[in-house]
Amino acid sequence: RGRGETAATKLETVKQVKDALAAQRREQETQTLPVQFSTTKALSPGDLEAMQDYVRAEGLAKTVKGALLEARLIDWPSPGSAAVSTGVVLGMVVGVTLVVTGINLGLSTAAESLFPS
Repeated sequence: RGRGETAATKLETVKQVKDALAAQRREQETQTLPVQFSTTKALSPGDLEAMQDYVRAEGLAKTVKGALLEARLIDWPSPGSAAVSTGVVLGMVVGVTLVVTGINLGLSTAAESLFPS
């Protein structure tokens, strides 16, 4: 009988802990923050001040301040890295254009040979 009471007590303790965790989770889900920012770099005092200005702004000013703030928080690539990435993209565009043009020319020539006018 003593053993059964211990198991029941443990079961009740586990239930209480689960209930407490569930209540805490519900409370966290219902809390809403007015604005959340996600960034991968450390925030400077100027960044924090810009965030506060954004939160206080309204209408078009809020939209403009939000866009400027997002641009400020972006971890921009170096000019060299951006140039390399741009070169790769432009090279791929030119390469694909040449391949598609070649296929088009080949099919056009084949169609003219098969179906003379």
